[in-house]
Amino acid sequence: LVNPVEIEDVLRAQPGVADAQALAVDIGGKPRCVAFVVPAGITPPSTEALRAAAAQRLASFKVPAHVWFVDALPTTSGPNGVKLQRRKLRDEALKRVADPG
Repeated sequence: LVNPVEIEDVLRAQPGVADAQALAVDIGGKPRCVAFVVPAGITPPSTEALRAAAAQRLASFKVPAHVWFVDALPTTSGPNGVKLQRRKLRDEALKRVADPG
């Protein structure tokens, strides 16, 4: 029962981060936080730097086990505006956790 907005806010506050989305996936049979980050500018921060920043501000169980950089977050346009496609993010996270190489 973790509010992903708290994690996303910490990640977005870091230099070189334009946007971030956090979600939970099963890793080793336990729900763990992972995050997708859209970098701002040419040189994104390292995943280690983002996880370290999160560790300084969040409880350990809220620190993303994985941080993955993406060019953009998946969205769709509809009558109520642009919405994030969380299902696509979750599917992508599960795929990356299953095949980290």
